[in-house]
Amino acid sequence: MVAIWLAFFAAAAVALCVAWWLARRAKNRIDAESKSDRRYLISDLDVSPTIASQLAEFTPEPIFLKQGDDGVRVQLENKPFVPLHFLTDQTTAGAMRQVALAVSQRFGTRWACLVTARPDGKVSVRRLT
Repeated sequence: MVAIWLAFFAAAAVALCVAWWLARRAKNRIDAESKSDRRYLISDLDVSPTIASQLAEFTPEPIFLKQGDDGVRVQLENKPFVPLHFLTDQTTAGAMRQVALAVSQRFGTRWACLVTARPDGKVSVRRLT
């Protein structure tokens, strides 16, 4: 009787190990595909270097931009999510409008992305949805 129970637990342990191995293999494959998918990444957005430097001077953190039916909304650092026209600094708002226009040309009318402006005058965009 003890041998039957030992065989049962050994079979269950082997089944769990095989299930774990298959799940890990599937996860690694999904992770590799998402890292190699460049459709959602624009490393050098086509905007002028002055726009990139304006955004880089405004905030060193990534800027969350989202365009939907209600227009373009923006979130800076830990501030609330607001419509773009609520920004008081019109130079920065204009720069963000130019970035939103370039992103819309690439991704269409509905998108959400993180915009990172680098001090070297380049803007990179990672689409989230």
